[in-house]
Amino acid sequence: MRSLAVAESARVGGWRVTMSADLSALSWVRPWIESLGVDTVDAAETMKSLLGLVGSTRADAVLLDHYDFPDVLSAIAGTGVALANFEDGEFGRRAAHVSIDYALGAEAVARPDDGSLSFLRGIRYAPIRAEIRTGRAVRREPHRMQLPGRPPTVAVLLGGTDAAALTTTVTALVEQLGAHALTVDGGLSLASQLRQADAVISAAGVSVYELACLGIPSALLQVADNQGANYAAMVSAGAAAGLATAAKLHSEPVVVLERLRAWLSDPAHLASTARLGQQLVDGEGAPRIVAALAATCDSLSRA
Repeated sequence: MRSLAVAESARVGGWRVTMSADLSALSWVRPWIESLGVDTVDAAETMKSLLGLVGSTRADAVLLDHYDFPDVLSAIAGTGVALANFEDGEFGRRAAHVSIDYALGAEAVARPDDGSLSFLRGIRYAPIRAEIRTGRAVRREPHRMQLPGRPPTVAVLLGGTDAAALTTTVTALVEQLGAHALTVDGGLSLASQLRQADAVISAAGVSVYELACLGIPSALLQVADNQGANYAAMVSAGAAAGLATAAKLHSEPVVVLERLRAWLSDPAHLASTARLGQQLVDGEGAPRIVAALAATCDSLSRA
């Protein structure tokens, strides 16, 4: 999703974009890819196949979003191709021309010198898609829970594939509290899917920042280790509520239920967290990443 947000901004800027990924479990995202005019090819699983793709597409730049790939910067050295890399703290960290870690507070965390040339660190680089930015502009004011004698509608957004299989459990907790659970997939038209939601329970991936940008009250579940920084930073900043990790949800669902109950019982607090989240995330991260990558391409072409 974060790579597609950057691809979208690149397309707006006139770039030709090819996505190399395994999309077999993400059929719901294909309409968005097609709407962007992004070409898709099979996942490049080896350095040889990646370099072959770079050559066949005559790429000026590569955006890598993969935790296990070997060192790419040294492999493309001298080709004039710019390498940008998404990292989540230590997860996926590798040398790159442009190193991107958009977690709130990442700019204040020491990073080892590994030969990377430039760094885009912190929440101003959170890659938010245009649909969310438009939804933010239309909403203008952060979302406020207004419950005139009706139960709240709580959206459940646990990633495109719900890899931890939590949706059913979370939905049951919401309904146990007398609220209405609305399952959303996070794909195309997310802002529209959330139009009727009073609040959202979300995994702590890039969706955290999309929801903050929209100004919707959010409670987070950390469903993977690489989401720890997002979860801790947003909760500590008061921009979201923290429910638990996936392990905690499985082992002690009653604890999560009580946290959920307390969260939903305070509409004023929900509104204040939504307001703070919207102040933190302006939605311009993806264009900033594309601009930095374009500048790097220009620098390499002159070298």
